[in-house]
Amino acid sequence: MTKNTQYFSAVIMVIDAVSYSKHMEVNPDATLRAVQSAEDFIENRLKHIDGNIFNKAGDSLLLIFKNPEDALKVAIDFQLYNVTKNSSDENEINVEFRLGINIGEVTQSGSDYLGDGVNIAARLETLSQPNGICISKSFYEKIKHGPEVRFKNLGNKKVKENKFIAFDIITPWYQKRKIQTESFTIISFVAIAVVILITATFFGNIHSLFQKDEKIRLAILPFDVSEISADQSYLASSMQEDLIVDLAKIDEILVLASNSTAQFENGFQEREEIFKLLKPSYMLVTKARNLGTSIKISSQLIDADGNIKWAENYSSEVTKIDNIQSKLELDLLDGLGVQSASIQETLEDSVVTINPEAYDLFKRARVSQDRAIARKLYRKAISISPNFAAAHSSLAINMSYGFVGVDRSSMGSMEFDIFKMEALNHARTAVKITPNDPFSHYGVAFVHYQAAELDDALAAASKAIALNEDNPQSLLILGAIEFGLEQYEKVLQVADKLKIIDPINSANGLIFEASAHFGLQNYEAALKLSEKANERDPNYARGKIIMLASNWKLGNTDEAIWQYEELTLSRNGTDLDQLLRTLPWPSKFKATLAKIFSDIDANSQ
Repeated sequence: MTKNTQYFSAVIMVIDAVSYSKHMEVNPDATLRAVQSAEDFIENRLKHIDGNIFNKAGDSLLLIFKNPEDALKVAIDFQLYNVTKNSSDENEINVEFRLGINIGEVTQSGSDYLGDGVNIAARLETLSQPNGICISKSFYEKIKHGPEVRFKNLGNKKVKENKFIAFDIITPWYQKRKIQTESFTIISFVAIAVVILITATFFGNIHSLFQKDEKIRLAILPFDVSEISADQSYLASSMQEDLIVDLAKIDEILVLASNSTAQFENGFQEREEIFKLLKPSYMLVTKARNLGTSIKISSQLIDADGNIKWAENYSSEVTKIDNIQSKLELDLLDGLGVQSASIQETLEDSVVTINPEAYDLFKRARVSQDRAIARKLYRKAISISPNFAAAHSSLAINMSYGFVGVDRSSMGSMEFDIFKMEALNHARTAVKITPNDPFSHYGVAFVHYQAAELDDALAAASKAIALNEDNPQSLLILGAIEFGLEQYEKVLQVADKLKIIDPINSANGLIFEASAHFGLQNYEAALKLSEKANERDPNYARGKIIMLASNWKLGNTDEAIWQYEELTLSRNGTDLDQLLRTLPWPSKFKATLAKIFSDIDANSQ
């Protein structure tokens, strides 16, 4: 430091446009407008806090703040603004920004600031991902205990002459970084891989060399809530659902669908039947208990012989039960012997930084059997946390159930269009917030499917499958869409894939498989599968329709007539023609069913 130079500590933020020169070559006017829009947003936010822009260098902004919390809020709001703007259909050009923040020593020179505090902030900006926020350890220490903020430790970094520890701030749109390996290791691996490939090609053994190990099949059974108060049982049910969703993202594990595991509520007592029917590697049995104002969670990982491979107890205040889930997931993976450098990162990315009240409303909505009540709860959760992607998707799915049958028939065309657009907007909002979450794309696919917009539904479902090929929800909707497109053979292929994850299968899965067989005129198979679907859900009209139609085609006239009468009575005289008109099924298929209904009516008179 030079004598007489006055240094002081300050919060420095550096913002820089990604690929600015390239954007300027393609569309200079739109690029300049995008950069100006970003600057205008920042300046508007600075009106209300102690911070200002002290330097502008082309497409870069340098800011100084007095309060770290103010800097954090501006950074998150700024990147959210740009992510949202870039995802808009009306956006001219997608200009992304990198952002770095540091707390360090600076000195003032006129209106400018100089020093290592500024230099390191600039280096952090270069380390930032597009749309990301990269911060120093000094800044991290000041804001690490802030609400609803999570971090990814990037370790020691050296950029030019500066050495520092860097962190990513985890946002809903955060893109997971790949772990960087030493260049020698990468080169060595590539060289070895090339030799292996050449050798394998010569001897014709490529497939055997790179054959994948079998995944661990995990059955997560319904939580035992017999010793927990009724008003808190939803917490345990929601935790089970979250465990299934989170662990399904781990490559080494195949989590069996809840449709199959839901059949077993007695845990260890049903062990032999579970292993016989589901063929898991292990089953997870969990019991929830009330301990005054706290909840105790006891989990056991059990193999086919009844041996306990891993067990642990957790307790927490009711309001902090989410803390249990994260610990349980990591401990369980350790118990399974699944160790990977990416596991922690994968699970971290699964955690949604949402207001606790909003998350609680979401949990209540998810287990509610009343769609209208669930809709209210989802809407309230979104009003508290507008960036709650799962709530947006769940609300969209909830609403789209009303696109078919009784609910649809009660709507006018304009009312339906408004209702559909609202559902679709919620589904698309979820994708904007979490573009790498299969559930978000599933929501878009489901809305389009229920609205009989099958090409759009297929595009969204394909994205969901690409993100997680073992997701039972995505496979279910894909099978239903392929059926709607009359791709019956593809439907059966999807059904075979689904049986690996969901051995017992849901009524939905059985129905689209039965429908495909009916379309292929395999009426015996269609009847058998639709009867199973009816056993699973006797109130599901779609299964009853395929069952009675199959009986009619097979000449079981009396049985078909009885089932037709039972269907119409059980649905309180609902117009089946209206149901067929709104179902997203192939037109020829629906014409065949309409003819069967007409023949049954004629035969019954």
